[in-house]
Amino acid sequence: MVRGKAAGGGAHILNIEAAARRRRHRRWAERWSHLKRPLSRFGFAVAMISVVALILWKPLQSVRISSIGDAFWHLAASPNCTAARAVGLAPARRGQPGYWPSHDADNDGIASKPYFRYVGHRR
Repeated sequence: MVRGKAAGGGAHILNIEAAARRRRHRRWAERWSHLKRPLSRFGFAVAMISVVALILWKPLQSVRISSIGDAFWHLAASPNCTAARAVGLAPARRGQPGYWPSHDADNDGIASKPYFRYVGHRR
């Protein structure tokens, strides 16, 4: 098919193609318009709470936590042993708040052991 004004009536063919493109776009927009609607505030809040619960479920699953405060302190101790010491949960035994497997270097069930600086023998 030859396009352009030199073909005689080419502008008409371009208009037909543009109209077909618009119809295809309109059909596509109608088909997928439900994805453009924003969530309601309630739906968004439920979705965010669900995501947070899924993220926190595994770390909190193996620890005996009796209150929300214990859960907060346990999560505050998660970055490293220094953080566990800062919130007062070190040393922690397996199953207690403040115990994280990543803090237990020798896998003996006690995380964030107190460290003693070796001074050495002076003569």
